[in-house]
Amino acid sequence: MTRYIILFTAILFFASCKNDKQANDEANLQPGEIAYNSQPTKENAVKALAEISNQLKVDRDDPKQVKSLSERGLEIARKNSLTAKQISFLLLLSKEYPKDPEAKNRLLELADIMHKINKKQAANVLYSGVIDRFAETDAAEKAKAKRAPEASDVKAYLTKVGEEVFVNPDKFGVNRKAAQSYVDACEAFALAYPGTKEAPEFLYKGTEVSRTLRTFSKSLSMYDWIIDQYPQYDKAPTAMFLKGFIIENELNNDEMAKEVYNSFLSKYPDHQLKDDVQFLLDNVGKTDEEIMEMIEKNKKNPS
Repeated sequence: MTRYIILFTAILFFASCKNDKQANDEANLQPGEIAYNSQPTKENAVKALAEISNQLKVDRDDPKQVKSLSERGLEIARKNSLTAKQISFLLLLSKEYPKDPEAKNRLLELADIMHKINKKQAANVLYSGVIDRFAETDAAEKAKAKRAPEASDVKAYLTKVGEEVFVNPDKFGVNRKAAQSYVDACEAFALAYPGTKEAPEFLYKGTEVSRTLRTFSKSLSMYDWIIDQYPQYDKAPTAMFLKGFIIENELNNDEMAKEVYNSFLSKYPDHQLKDDVQFLLDNVGKTDEEIMEMIEKNKKNPS
């Protein structure tokens, strides 16, 4: 009898632990995720992913929470074939957690999606990264079977992709389709080869083309990538300067621009651009006429 009592008690204990774990897991979920888990429709999936995306903004400085949210979002996006969201979460996870055990599989998954949606240049760069970084793995073998032969020298391949930007240019001086492919490929290189000296260089080249295309959200994302992950890169200060300039002059967000300019002056007090940044900060929100009037006044009355 005693043996059965002990066994029964153990069963109750483990059942209690399991229930506690389920309760704790559910407590960490967003309301939309709970609704999705109860009724996994595409509509609920979209709502859950919207909540996860909003929560990621709140928890952006908490790596553990960002990883958990992104992994949950990725799983929901996969199951519901929400490709754009799937790409978004794979990008975030690949960028922020390059040494994660799942890094190779995420890169391969992202490469496959890029290939499927006809972003073959980005796909080839990602396949190269899987092959070069994760040699002797199943992921690398799969990537070898899918990568185009001309992408085996990935830096030479990217240079060739970049040359296409100026073939048959439009009124802005670039071939728009080729330019977008180049931006995607530059971003793919930074994902595929994080921590290399070439990664920020290709990111910066990509932002130059992105600005020409006026895809400013992409430009700002890549500038932040440089600023946050490659602070020693010699063009990191210029990236911050241009970030503020775009926010002020293209997005017309004066307050956010001021924050960026102040961050620049705090972070790079002796940089050669400091006077330019100070001038921009002093004149945020002023019209061109007001600025010219101030300049003329200073010429007449120099301090």
